[in-house]
Amino acid sequence: MKFYGEPNLLVRFSERNIRRFGTHGFSFNENGEYETDNDLLCQLLQQHYRCDIVADTATTEPENNADTGETIRRCKKCEFTCGSQGELLRHYREQHPKTGGNGT
Repeated sequence: MKFYGEPNLLVRFSERNIRRFGTHGFSFNENGEYETDNDLLCQLLQQHYRCDIVADTATTEPENNADTGETIRRCKKCEFTCGSQGELLRHYREQHPKTGGNGT
């Protein structure tokens, strides 16, 4: 997910969250954007910052497996399926990297 805040804002985590997320914090870039696929971090940041699902990784509505009730998310670019948005975002980054003029 992509989050929006004040450009170049540094966000530091409490000791509890450092252990939880494995990092001391993050900073928004010069455009005021920060992108992550960490499900726990997304849950926390959604409470404080405006967010969007990254356009290249937007999915159709998740489906539910009728037999198990498990949520199924599908890749729009291949046959990959998984159970979480974070796992799907990770798949997009690893299997379908962006190919922009600036190397992103």
